[in-house]
Amino acid sequence: MNQQVSMNSADIAQHIRPVALHLLGQPNDRLSEPERLRWGTHGSLVVEVGGEKQGTWYDHEQMCGGGVLDLIQARAGLSGRDAVDWMKRELHIEDATGPAPRPQPRKNFNVVAEYTYEHSEGGVAFQVLRLDPKDFRQRRPDPDGGGWVWKMKGVELLPYRLPEVAAAVGTRAILIVEGEKDVDNLRGLGFVATCNPGGAGKWPDHFVKWFRGADILLLPDNDDAGRDHVNDVARKLHGEVKSIKVLTLPRLPHKGDASNWIEGGGTRDQLIELAHSSAIEWDPATAPQPHAGGGVDGGSGKSRPVVRLENDKLHQNVNSTEELLVKSGRPIFVRAGRLVRPVTEQVDAANGKTVLIGKFRAMSNDEMADVMAETIRFEKFDGRSEDWEATKPPRDVAGILLNREGQWGFPQVISIITTPTLRFDGSLLSTPGYDAATRVYYAEDKRLQMPAIADRPSRDDALKALQLIKGLLTGFPFVSDVDHAVALSGILTAVCRPAMPVAPLHAVRATTAGSGKTYLVDVSSVIASGQRCPVITLGQTEEETEKRLGAYLMAGVPIVSIDNVNGEMGGDMLCQAVERPIVRVRILGRSEAPAFEVRSTFFATGNNLQLRGDMTRRAVVCNLDAGVERPELRAFDFSPVERVLAGRGAYVAAALTVVRAYLVAGQPGKLSPIGSYEVWSDMIRSCLVWLGEGDPVASMEKAREEDPYLVEIKEIFGQWRECLQLGTKYSTKTLVSYATDGFGDGQLRYPDLNDALMKAVGQGGRISSKSLGRWLVRNAGRVVSGMKIIVFPDDKNGNLYSLVNLE
Repeated sequence: MNQQVSMNSADIAQHIRPVALHLLGQPNDRLSEPERLRWGTHGSLVVEVGGEKQGTWYDHEQMCGGGVLDLIQARAGLSGRDAVDWMKRELHIEDATGPAPRPQPRKNFNVVAEYTYEHSEGGVAFQVLRLDPKDFRQRRPDPDGGGWVWKMKGVELLPYRLPEVAAAVGTRAILIVEGEKDVDNLRGLGFVATCNPGGAGKWPDHFVKWFRGADILLLPDNDDAGRDHVNDVARKLHGEVKSIKVLTLPRLPHKGDASNWIEGGGTRDQLIELAHSSAIEWDPATAPQPHAGGGVDGGSGKSRPVVRLENDKLHQNVNSTEELLVKSGRPIFVRAGRLVRPVTEQVDAANGKTVLIGKFRAMSNDEMADVMAETIRFEKFDGRSEDWEATKPPRDVAGILLNREGQWGFPQVISIITTPTLRFDGSLLSTPGYDAATRVYYAEDKRLQMPAIADRPSRDDALKALQLIKGLLTGFPFVSDVDHAVALSGILTAVCRPAMPVAPLHAVRATTAGSGKTYLVDVSSVIASGQRCPVITLGQTEEETEKRLGAYLMAGVPIVSIDNVNGEMGGDMLCQAVERPIVRVRILGRSEAPAFEVRSTFFATGNNLQLRGDMTRRAVVCNLDAGVERPELRAFDFSPVERVLAGRGAYVAAALTVVRAYLVAGQPGKLSPIGSYEVWSDMIRSCLVWLGEGDPVASMEKAREEDPYLVEIKEIFGQWRECLQLGTKYSTKTLVSYATDGFGDGQLRYPDLNDALMKAVGQGGRISSKSLGRWLVRNAGRVVSGMKIIVFPDDKNGNLYSLVNLE
């Protein structure tokens, strides 16, 4: 809409809003105000569109500002009358001087070269001007008359010397370089050459249509940007052209190009010879990076894909970023409702040795931005140059990406290991990186010297390997062969744990401190991970224990031990962690309880440790008894931990050989599985029995017999049978009355029944009828000593209970 106005200072100030919108695009609506518009993620560029400061702006990042004409100069490169004319023309403003003339390039620049880009059939499409001081401007023919329009919006970009390129496809090799000057110098030697407008990193995707079926020779400039550029071009042309080769010109200075090589005496014949002898076939699988002087550089020159950021397409910006990060193979994974990355560290082991340990760390906004910067080139449109320019990774994109729980395309990860292991099918997992089959991340410890492992080890191989492992256990005071088998199971389970969805807890107990419980667990841990076992202690409450354990499980540690358990151990949380492949655990410092998969091996140690309730069928138990008053004073003939660290690879290979031999033999004599742990039973337990060792599961029956819950039930059932009638229905009130009834002289009629119920449901020196009801319901249907409780609902009098004999 035309307006007849006089372009004085007040009029110019009133046009700050349309000028800003035209040059800067849409503002940040969240941070903007009616009289103050803001641009940028943090609103660092402020434009005053109303109030006393109307017509002014300030960029807090660049620390510059001014009025309307200053904004035009900063963003469009025009000053003085040129800026006014630009504003009149772009905003359709006229004054007494008439319409604005077409702008010209800055008057303080001299044009030193004109590069004309033509359509494929001929005819000028646009020009690139090289200026002095060194700068470039683009212009197109004015369709409304003679002259030029210094704006490229809406113009299709074309390759330089396109008619010659089109004629050469299928008949001659086409050389692709970085700049127009290089093209013209190569053309002077008789070659067909081209480039894209804008220089390195600006090769458009749509250029592929002009090169299909061509033989391409890429000549990179001698800097990282040049190497990035040729890989970007190759990646976009790959699969569409006949061939792609990369030739690094010799003796180029840093940032040198084809023109420098020609100016240094390079000839046509020399270039043809180099193309035949030194050009490298571009391989998309390895993406080789040519460097000055010939050869291949696989380092920092790696080409980065581009994301062009648009203010009104934040969702698309995030989607594009995530897609490229996933395709890049960067070690970013999903675990427990967070994006995590593997973290490894060399730590001291023993005797001057070090070992690699690993864990997962939840990614922060800064870490995500750092990975984005390393992987992707981000660009935003610059109004001054009318082109896309490189920019920093946007923090809002990083933040949104980190909080897209449930929508991520990144792979799920279960655990991190630094030692080779087995997959579910028994094959070796020994390739570093993420293993999709097991969802385990293997961070290779290059200091671990692994001997060769036979593809199909025999039973004799397994026996020999098992003997090596058994040699570590000669100093431990096992009570029986079953206890020795549990110790062997702990070692094999810790090494092969990623191959099993779940595995029982391995408990080690003794009657006296110093018997070697924790040390025995350390032997398993040192073989499997290279370090002594990390330990936690039981908390005062189950919730406290859960949070302590959750921190280790979240980090993906392969082995964890609950140390120095005094008395009973059980509870719903620990049973879940040991039995279920997916657990929901509260984590210290977090209010929620995320669900995630676990591949950790659990150990527990304690003097006279007792397993309680359901824990008795979720653990195998190793008993140690040194038979002396001060077992800690005993001396081992050697240190098992130091022996392992001196040649850990041999023990890892031995554990893998033992299990693989059983699997490749077809699992002969496979034992009947036990509930929840079928894979462990088939892979570890049956393997040990096949090799003549005891059955680790035999230890479960003894633990069950010692279960305080079971002992309590047996005692109540036994007294019920002795004092009351089997098959008769009783209310809780009647049961309490029988237990508390006396002869009038202070003597109870059934003192043993009273003691049994008092231990189970006593409160404040009396038997609680309500607690007794809950106890009966909780244990209803459970068969103990051939008896079980049956509950008979009675709406009038409450539940009735009967103990029946099943034998």
